[in-house]
Amino acid sequence: MIRSRFGNRLWAAMLLVVLVGSVTAQAREEITIYRDGFGTPHVFADSAEGACFGHGYAQASDRLEELLKQYMRASGTMSEAFGPSFFRDDYRQRLYRHAAVSKEKYPSLDDKTRSLIEAYQAGVKQYMAEHPSEVPDWAPEIEPWMCVALGRYIIWGWPEGEAGGDLRRIGIEPDPVEYHGSNEWLVAADRTAYDAPIALIDPHLSWYGAFRFYEARLYGGEIEFSGMAILGNPLPALGHSRYCSIAMTTGGPDTSDVYEEELNPDNPRQYRYDGAWLDMEVIPEVIKVKTDEGVDEQTVEIEYTRHGPVVARKDGKAYVFAIPYADQVGLAEQTYKMCVAKNLEEMKEALAMQQLMMQNIMIGTTEGDIYYVRVGRVPVRPKGYDHKGAMPGNTSKADWQGIHPFEDLVQIENPPQGYMQNCNVSPQFLMKGCPLEPSPEAPYLFNGFTSFDNAHDNPLHQRAAMCVELLHNAQNMTVDQAIDIAMSPAVYGVEPWQELLRKAWSDSKNAGDNEDLRTFYELIIHWNGRCDANSTGAIAYKYWKELFGDDVKTADRAGMPPPESVTDEMLLEKLAAAAKALKKDFGRLDVAYGDVYRVGRRGTGENWPVSGGSVRQIATPRAISFDRLDGTPQYLGRGGQTSTQIVLLTEPPKSWTVLPLGESDDADSPHYDDQAEKLFSHGRMKPTYFLDKEGLLDHATDKVVVYRNGDAPAPQPAKKAKKQAVYKQTQNIVYGETDGIGLVLDVFAPTGKSNGLGIVDVASGAYHSDRGKMDEHRRARVYDTFCGKGYTMFAVRPGSITKFSVPEMAKNLDKGIAWVKEHADQYGIDPNRLGLTGASAGGHLASLAAVTADDSTAVKAAGVFFPPTNFLEYRGVKLSDDAPKEHVERLTRFAFPPGNGPVSTSELAEKLEALSPALLVTPQAPPFLLIHGDADPLVPLAQSKMLLAALEKAGVPAELIVKKGGGHPWLTIHEEVQIMADWFDEQLSEK
Repeated sequence: MIRSRFGNRLWAAMLLVVLVGSVTAQAREEITIYRDGFGTPHVFADSAEGACFGHGYAQASDRLEELLKQYMRASGTMSEAFGPSFFRDDYRQRLYRHAAVSKEKYPSLDDKTRSLIEAYQAGVKQYMAEHPSEVPDWAPEIEPWMCVALGRYIIWGWPEGEAGGDLRRIGIEPDPVEYHGSNEWLVAADRTAYDAPIALIDPHLSWYGAFRFYEARLYGGEIEFSGMAILGNPLPALGHSRYCSIAMTTGGPDTSDVYEEELNPDNPRQYRYDGAWLDMEVIPEVIKVKTDEGVDEQTVEIEYTRHGPVVARKDGKAYVFAIPYADQVGLAEQTYKMCVAKNLEEMKEALAMQQLMMQNIMIGTTEGDIYYVRVGRVPVRPKGYDHKGAMPGNTSKADWQGIHPFEDLVQIENPPQGYMQNCNVSPQFLMKGCPLEPSPEAPYLFNGFTSFDNAHDNPLHQRAAMCVELLHNAQNMTVDQAIDIAMSPAVYGVEPWQELLRKAWSDSKNAGDNEDLRTFYELIIHWNGRCDANSTGAIAYKYWKELFGDDVKTADRAGMPPPESVTDEMLLEKLAAAAKALKKDFGRLDVAYGDVYRVGRRGTGENWPVSGGSVRQIATPRAISFDRLDGTPQYLGRGGQTSTQIVLLTEPPKSWTVLPLGESDDADSPHYDDQAEKLFSHGRMKPTYFLDKEGLLDHATDKVVVYRNGDAPAPQPAKKAKKQAVYKQTQNIVYGETDGIGLVLDVFAPTGKSNGLGIVDVASGAYHSDRGKMDEHRRARVYDTFCGKGYTMFAVRPGSITKFSVPEMAKNLDKGIAWVKEHADQYGIDPNRLGLTGASAGGHLASLAAVTADDSTAVKAAGVFFPPTNFLEYRGVKLSDDAPKEHVERLTRFAFPPGNGPVSTSELAEKLEALSPALLVTPQAPPFLLIHGDADPLVPLAQSKMLLAALEKAGVPAELIVKKGGGHPWLTIHEEVQIMADWFDEQLSEK
């Protein structure tokens, strides 16, 4: 019997926030801040100002010192507290006059913007007043204009870097700016499983310092927003509201120029303009610098021409950065308008303020729109001048002629392809067959890629090329599939290199004589092109490819095929050198990617394996940059995916997020590094509970009430009463031994009334049985659900494929089931009414045990999720002498222990048949419930259907529930866990 389950319960159409207090101006406003299980604040207020107040309070409670540094960075005062290493950076902020312009223009901001800024900072100050011991002695006096200066500081690296590129082209090295990168994409409603667009928001910046995002949900007045904010700002800039999603990536039109000023030989502070010598404006700045003796005051004189600040002098000329944001202070107002936009037209009105740096912007809406625009404050340039070099400053004919209106910018709305992506590439690569082209009148608006010699923006590099392929092929996309693409460790362009190597190897007469070299070759040849944490082929490939020259590296970065200069001799020479280097570094060749590339907060000594990343010759859609761990051949993540979000634009939207470290900077906080360990290292994301207060309260771990305005009482932090635990866990009970290796299980005993029944839970995934598999089951609410019903659960770990073959793991599971039945009296359960469950590999092992049981291992019912069941016919490939070599080799490694010699097809088939539950069913098998997603990318739904057919043919009661859009697993799998538990109630009852 097959039935379909359409999944998610109805989401509330509107969240009603009922709080005590008046909403009149200056009256006391009560603000409630809930924290979810990862410490993310959810702020509930009556007004937008109240939401910003709570946001400021929450940011200060998590990262106060970093927040205060943000204002010092923007105002150019870091040297005063932290010494001369910050002097040059302070000088640059004075050069661009962030503090001076912001102080001067703050009173001219609109009333709403000022009220939000001031409410936000009041929340910060409230926290500081309550926690004086946490306020550093170097803390600046917080002033409202600092938010405006911070906005300028944050966007400045983009136009400064662009002007710096012009300076470099004329032979002068500019000050370095931080790398900026990102991924973003949108999939239209008719290409998803929900008839609603799906968006990816994925900035790639540093995990430390100014650009480390802060996550929050804000509800107050017209604000209903989930997203990521730059610390020190009142509102998130990336994320989604009830109506729209907002994503940005680096790239954009050409906004900034360099002017070359002709200087007066008799007065180097005069420059020629239209035949006259004009005086530079010279502004003295005093920069305080902390020294061992105290604070030293250093005065610098900064020079300005009519085009901008002087950044360099050479050969009697002065060079000036012309940046069209120099007098702008409207970013906070534009951010607010984007946060509250209710549709695409209102979003365009907000974007038309042109306060953002040059960016590729993507907007999705709950009305079904997907929209791209290449924003930036772009000057109208006179014709006949090379704005990619130095523009002549001595004539008004070369001056800018205004700013291009928003309508001139490159943009596209609802393209017929039904998707778009920009992973820091030119707009010509948004999608296959993109119709966007440069305007002949103003090509600098497009600023695209033409060649490596004339590259203003990036080619379709590995990361973007893989995203285009994945999105172009995606149909009926689910949220799980969207997350898989966002976290994809797939490498573009691997197959052509494998084919070249395979040919060179086969043509060589003696390449296979060296055993290490053959092993290394096979690691590369059989690699699936994915940098999964457990992949050994990925590291072999990386060591090999990084030895090639610049022509190969350029082709790889551009997602291009191998250059013609690559010869067979070169391929094999690099192969031998790479094998030698890898063995020297690690003492072996089978080094897993996750053994080399790790994530976790630096300085703690704790880190975890990760999949994907941006390493030499490998760039996956999942971008992570790494630094070498001192004294080791390992690397620790330092940047890349900074605040990844997936948004399903239903009404209302649902979303999932992850940070690379944790929300808090307090080393004693449980949220210091929790997301690195529990989510990020595994490529997982967490739900946001946006506009789902009931779901939030089910997972809230903390509640704080604060007050804004009036004579408010001191806030009363109140820990949310913890729910009574429904189980008591006993860890690592030894149930057996194999080859001197102990086999263990955990017992989850109900704290409430027992129903006298037991369930064996096979804790294995991908045939690895580490404790992380139990954590996955816990997150799916397996133990809460079953123990809440009175079941005692036995989480059996039958070993991992690194130590055991799958047949050995099956025998280990049988030992575990027999042990549970033998100890039934000890745990107060009936050994004759035992249930068996598992998922994926655990589901396969559970199914195999159930259909091959004897008296010592028989169970009364088996309920499994997405199990492999027939290895003679897997993924549409039947085992035969003509089956693909890679397929046969994978199955051989699966069925036989490591080191086993060559086997024939018939020997392999015999072994695989003995491991295939669908081929072993007898009428004595217990009743089965199978649950499987129809979009499972790892175990095809056909595998459950084959077992169902075999059970029904044998007359065994069986049912298959097909989860529409379900992956491997899916985010709401706890709902199906409840169905499974209810089914066991029926099957295990005394009849």
